[in-house]
Formats: sequence, C-alpha cells, structure tokens
Amino acid sequence: VSTQSTGTLDVEKQRKIEEILQDSYETQKLAGIALGIYAEGKTFKRSLGYANVEKKIEIDPSTTVFRIGSISKTMTAIGIMQLLEKKKLKLDDPINNYLKSFKVMHKSYQTASPITFRHILTHTSGIGMVRSWKDYFSMNANLDIKPHRKHPSLGEYYGPILRAPYLPDRKLIYSNHAFGVLGQLIEDIGGQLFEDYMRQNLFLPLGMKKTDFVRTEYVDKNLAMSYKLNRKGNAKPIQPLDVLPLGAGLKKKPTNRSYFLSLEVLN
Repeated sequence: VSTQSTGTLDVEKQRKIEEILQDSYETQKLAGIALGIYAEGKTFKRSLGYANVEKKIEIDPSTTVFRIGSISKTMTAIGIMQLLEKKKLKLDDPINNYLKSFKVMHKSYQTASPITFRHILTHTSGIGMVRSWKDYFSMNANLDIKPHRKHPSLGEYYGPILRAPYLPDRKLIYSNHAFGVLGQLIEDIGGQLFEDYMRQNLFLPLGMKKTDFVRTEYVDKNLAMSYKLNRKGNAKPIQPLDVLPLGAGLKKKPTNRSYFLSLEVLN
C-alpha cells in the first residue's frame, strides 16, 4: 500500500476515496490499482497491489507507468487545438488539404462533403472502427503491434487511401482510426514527429517528463504488466502490445494525469 499527498484533502473525502479504491481492488480481484486526484488545488495519490505480480514489484504512483487507452484522445485533441490557436488550421478546413502521406475518402468522394477537423473532434467524420472488413478477422482489428518492433508509418498503414464507410456529419462513430488520422495531422502540420510534438508542447511544459506515446527507456522499465484471471482465479500476464495509431493510445503515470487535470481546470 502506498499513500502520498500534497496538501490535505478533506478527511471524510479521503476516507471515502480509500474505501472505493479498496473495494474495487478486492471485488474485481485486480493485480494492482493506482489513483491520482487533483482537487481544490491539492493532489492525492494512492496505490494497492503490484505492477508486476511475478516479480513482486509494488505499484508506486510516482514511478509506475500505465496504459491509459482512449483517455489519450483528449491529449491528441489538445495538440490540434494548440495548432488552431497558432492559426495553422481552421476547424472547418478539409483534412485532406493537410495530410501528406495518405488521404481519407468516402467511396462517393466526388460528391461527398469533405471531412474536416471538426468532424473528427466530434466523432462525426464517418471514419469507421476498422480499415476494411478484413480487420474484423484479425486480433484487436489490427490496431496493435508487438513492442520493440518497427512501427509502420500511418502512410504505410492506411495509404494511399483510408476509406470512410459513412458520409461525414451523418453518423456518430467512436473511431480509433479517426484519432490516428488526427495524430498524423499534428505531425504534418506541426512539422515534427507526433510523439515529439506532444512531448515538447504538452507533456514537458506540464512537468510530465515520464509520459509518452512511445516506449522510451523509462516507460519500458516502469510499465505495469497487464493481467487477466484464469479459471482458477489467478492473475495471468497478458502479452503487452502497443497501439499502432499513436493518437489513440498513451502511457503515463497517475501523478502526471493529475498535472494534466490541473491544466484542464486552470484553462
């Protein structure tokens, strides 16, 4: 068990938080759990269990790194909004005007309205959950790649054309590929690799030095293992995978999430 705080949360609130955390840890039979809270100008962090069950490495909310999945999309969106503030784009601009290595098109592209930044940010771009029907027959819809392997560029992954199965502004679709495209737009407009842009323009200014979209040496060393319960109720490690469209997946510490929340609150 690890508890750390900066400032003091209300005692009753802290007690309730710890009860919820303990209950989740026990009832869901988790290998480990960590929590970082930013409230009333104060931070509170607490953890239970292990980052690595086999090696008996306990979770430390100050150092352990977790995959935070689609929460990453909020940060990718901030990257785009930064470029908007710098007048590098307009929300209703067609994204194909900015994409360099591939284009996104509907089969009726000659008559269809162009997909815009606003469409992607509001999940109305028409880009689907898979690139084509073949992805339905692949593990995790071909979204993941084994760690330490060379990632293909999104131009290679999607190119030369990513087909949008629906017309823009017609259907609400939560799409990892749409935010992968958004990540590519940050790269093409920002003039540097997506992960470098996000590191330099969002994470480092916030003091989030250990947060990244790629496996740095620190991330690799401190990344918590993923587990699932086997039939006997024991935690079995899952093969770690990385999300290929970087704009849709991130690794970070619970405390760094608190820094990010403070940015959202203050701005």
